Amino acid sequence: MLNHAVAVSGDGKTVYVSSQTYAWRYAYNASTQTVSGMQIIVKGMNYTGGHVTRSILTLRVHPNLLVVQRGSGGNLDMPAYNITTARAVVKVFDLNKVPAGGYEYATGGKFMGYGLRNDVGLVEDKAGGVWSVENSSDEVVRKSNGTDVDVDVHTNNPAEVLQY
Repeated sequence: MLNHAVAVSGDGKTVYVSSQTYAWRYAYNASTQTVSGMQIIVKGMNYTGGHVTRSILTLRVHPNLLVVQRGSGGNLDMPAYNITTARAVVKVFDLNKVPAGGYEYATGGKFMGYGLRNDVGLVEDKAGGVWSVENSSDEVVRKSNGTDVDVDVHTNNPAEVLQY
């Protein structure tokens, strides 16, 4: 099921999509609005708990690279401290060197960012730098004005983390 992210190459001829487990590319024909030639770019992103977001980004400055984000296993994901789990990270994959069957997420590509809990917003600036915004902690409450009443903090929290 394609339920996570969509990105289009700078020339408009390729569409990239992701699910909880894979990232694919398809040739795109704008005149017929059809896709063909599915190729797995990244696989092995399956994890049954936590943040299953898989944001993707194509780059203008480096069109041969695809940026893929994988969220953490939850608000407190202790195994993510081990970088080899490849959770709570943003990775970059060279589209010119995709191995047969696609890259394994944990062992393929290069790390762009680590310890990024759930960076669901990815964008490239004019100079080619990549920025992300973290969908910060949920289920966070505080006491209201010295009372014992819990107030949900995350719903209207403007303090999301912006990463470069």
